Amino acid sequence: MTENLLIDAAGIRLTGLAAGPVDGPVLVLLHGLGPGVADFAGVLAELAADRRVLALDLRGHGGSGRPDAYTLELLCDDVLAALDTLGPVALYGFLTPKDGHREQLLDLLAELVEPSRSRPGSLVYRLHEQEDGRIFLYELWANREDLAAHHATQVLKDVLERLPEHLAGAPEVYEGQLYGEPAGSRG
Repeated sequence: MTENLLIDAAGIRLTGLAAGPVDGPVLVLLHGLGPGVADFAGVLAELAADRRVLALDLRGHGGSGRPDAYTLELLCDDVLAALDTLGPVALYGFLTPKDGHREQLLDLLAELVEPSRSRPGSLVYRLHEQEDGRIFLYELWANREDLAAHHATQVLKDVLERLPEHLAGAPEVYEGQLYGEPAGSRG
């Protein structure tokens, strides 16, 4: 299945196509001076059989915006912005409960886990209690758009509002790919 892309990059709207498995290796197709992604119509499906293919209309081509500036640096920024929209996107962090708040914190986070797992684009959403007493939270989203939609949910806003009363300090939060499953992952 081919998806139409609309990407905001460096103040302009870019268009493109994405096809293939979201967890496959990524192949980016960039046109020359031709019309744009239409250049790849004959090969897109075959290339997307076992990889995630992104065909991008560069600025000033196809359905993309036509700004005043066309520098190599801006073209590179456009491609990087497009890659940022492809997933998956992983967020993970460590939460340290206040003394006597461990169970309340786990219960609060449990309120978030099930609804988050059922959201479109949620690939993994896990909690893990570490030996040092911290709680590890790991979430993997198909792309940044799905992650942004999750951030706009009321359930997340409610949990974030109540979270500070149970934490001993600021959460440690990271973005990036985490390899392997933590032992003892729970709901």
